[in-house]
Amino acid sequence: MIKLDTELSFDPSLWNDLFPFYFATDRQLNIVGSGPSLQKLFPKLKQSGVKLTSLFALRHPRVDLNFEFLVGASNQLLIFETAADQVLLRGQIVPLTETVFFAGSPCAKSPEILFDHGVLPQHFAAYDTTLENLFLKQSQKLHTTNLKNMIDELQYSARERDRMGFVEQALVHDLRAAGDVILRISRAGRILEARATKQEYFSRRPHELVGKNIRLEFHYLLDRFEQAKHEINCGEASVAFDYQVNSGDNTYYFEARLAPTLNHDFLLLARDVTERRELELCLEYRASHDPQTELPNRAKFEQMVKRQIDCGETFSLMFIDLNDFKDINDTHGHQFGDQVIVEIADRLREVLDDQVARLGGDEFGAIVELCDDSVTHSIADLVDRRLSAKMEIEGKRICVSPSIGIASSSDVEGNTVAALFQSADMAMYRAKAKQNCSTVVFEPRMIREYAEKMKLLGELREAIQNSQIISYYQPVVDLQSGRVAGFEALARWNHPLRGVLAPGEFIALAEESGLVVDIGNQLLKAACRDAQELSQRFNGNGFFFNVNISPVQIQDSDLCENVSSALVESGFSPANLNLEITESLFLDDFDRAISVFQQLKQLGVKIALDDFGTGYSSLMYLERLPIDILKLDRSFIRNIDQGTNKRKQLARTIVELGLGLDLRIVAEGIEQIAEQEFVIQTGCKYGQGYLYCRPISKPEIVQFVNAFEMPKLQISSLSN
Repeated sequence: MIKLDTELSFDPSLWNDLFPFYFATDRQLNIVGSGPSLQKLFPKLKQSGVKLTSLFALRHPRVDLNFEFLVGASNQLLIFETAADQVLLRGQIVPLTETVFFAGSPCAKSPEILFDHGVLPQHFAAYDTTLENLFLKQSQKLHTTNLKNMIDELQYSARERDRMGFVEQALVHDLRAAGDVILRISRAGRILEARATKQEYFSRRPHELVGKNIRLEFHYLLDRFEQAKHEINCGEASVAFDYQVNSGDNTYYFEARLAPTLNHDFLLLARDVTERRELELCLEYRASHDPQTELPNRAKFEQMVKRQIDCGETFSLMFIDLNDFKDINDTHGHQFGDQVIVEIADRLREVLDDQVARLGGDEFGAIVELCDDSVTHSIADLVDRRLSAKMEIEGKRICVSPSIGIASSSDVEGNTVAALFQSADMAMYRAKAKQNCSTVVFEPRMIREYAEKMKLLGELREAIQNSQIISYYQPVVDLQSGRVAGFEALARWNHPLRGVLAPGEFIALAEESGLVVDIGNQLLKAACRDAQELSQRFNGNGFFFNVNISPVQIQDSDLCENVSSALVESGFSPANLNLEITESLFLDDFDRAISVFQQLKQLGVKIALDDFGTGYSSLMYLERLPIDILKLDRSFIRNIDQGTNKRKQLARTIVELGLGLDLRIVAEGIEQIAEQEFVIQTGCKYGQGYLYCRPISKPEIVQFVNAFEMPKLQISSLSN
């Protein structure tokens, strides 16, 4: 414990920290030390040899200054006044060895006087507001002679001063960093002082604001000011808030803090953070908008939809996807495709204003606030027409078409962002799957259908794992010899509950999900294995086997290896394996298809073009593709006895064309004797259809081959 006695020496570092407004004199009243804050008020104190009496006089008590008096007055409250009588120093004397130490704080009629002398609130001593409590005790003869006890008193009192804004730590920090705007406001809302580093921060000159009411001059921060004032009245030492000022074409952003003053007014200090706020806004914009189109991105669009849901009004969500946009990128390049996307975005803005967003790639979303179905459909039609209109990019005229899915918030169960997105997305993909239908409106039944589809997909995955996908075989007949020449392998699903399912119930789903690759591989291996067994069973009779290859399998880089493995494992001759393809797979990547077929041909297998004469038939296929077999589509021979001469002639022409190119011709879908007779007359050598046999399982093949007898020809007028 340190005692105040004549043995205690003067240590400036101690007093500087504890009492920024102290001064110390020697026996001749020369000032030998002073606090940094006191030097702000009286710069002369920085000079050596300054007399105490040249700066101060005792105001209380009114006596002449001398060293002996000061030593004897250690238990009294002293007030020193300056020559100008503007600033008072209140405190008490602490006698030291050969010196006296005065610990006090400044007092003035108004804080502005302190500011004018270069003293800001952060220069105040940490204990300024509590000295009155100590002085009161001193005047009541409650002597404190122990420095440690005095410091404890000051620290205790300091904890009671939180409402005094000048000494509150957070305010001191803000005062050091802030200062772009300073307002002193009376409790009635009258502006007592206004300062700003820029005129643009105020609506008029600062001195013209003095005396005005804040409610009239600063209406843009009135609500925040009143709320902050309320919190201060409820016990907060100071309150921070943000506000912005619109001045001409400029907007300024401020961080402000309101605190009470010693005179029971309010002091508002604000710092201009416009540069930082603009950077934050820029970053927020970049994080929430697509950089290419400047449209809101998916995350931002989800927020937009959420706000719309919270409003409680019925609205529609529209998903828009560009059809075959990949072809544009592949044909013209991605930079060209990017320009198309920007043009599409601009057109959508014309129709949908600021309610449209880019969800990713070539997919867009929009909110239609009007709940009337007819209006929503009209907007969708307008979007369709506007996007489908020709556009010119880099001198090239192109057309795109959209698929549009619409979901109304009133039709979606749960009415959540996720549910609305799922419903609109589901409707959009329905539109993409349909021919000549650009817009589909979501219906609740689609959810059930989708759930059933997902259930079926899960069961299909299990079926592949459990080898439930089996091969059925439809015979191909040599129409000249009347014997079975080969078989086409067809997939069947041996469902544990529903029995044997035809391809129409699962192949489309398998292609959509990519599972057709696994199914195709299983079917290929089974067909090669069964074909080899049957060949041995019939003493090497060279039955050929046809296996269908899906367009999805063509994109599989392992296709050729899988075909080779199936042949090697089974021992089946590649010369008797025919891989059937359809014309539709050429639409995606014709060059890749040719490359894959050439690799397959090197294995020794044959390529059959299925369903020729329908869809996108082109003579170019016959010229460029390495095909060996042409399968005439059943549409040319169905009910041929009732068909037109034009249809008959088309069928004859296709057969003649194929034969002229040295291709094997197979007529599909023969169900009647008359159809068989016509096919034979065209010169077609092979036929396939229900007239001979429906698809059968492997165990039924032997009995069928042994018992088969081709239906007899009848006299007919088909040649007419």
